[in-house]
Amino acid sequence: MVLARLVRPQRDDGGMRLHPAMLDGAMQATLGLGLDAPGADAHAGIPYAAEELLIYAEMPASGYARVSETAVSARGRSFDID
Repeated sequence: MVLARLVRPQRDDGGMRLHPAMLDGAMQATLGLGLDAPGADAHAGIPYAAEELLIYAEMPASGYARVSETAVSARGRSFDID
């Protein structure tokens, strides 16, 4: 599990419910998982797709993203970001 601190940029976001910088920061936190695991290679993967995105309320100015790996397959790795 990785816990990432997220802070929304101070510039005007135009009333977005989910600022792109917050989403990007949460997805970048997946890079911290598995790099030091036994048998892990030295190459970090780049997250590029979301199967599902649920927004329950407007994002606060700062918060945390909890990232956990849910599956590893021939297609790649899957993560949950809460």
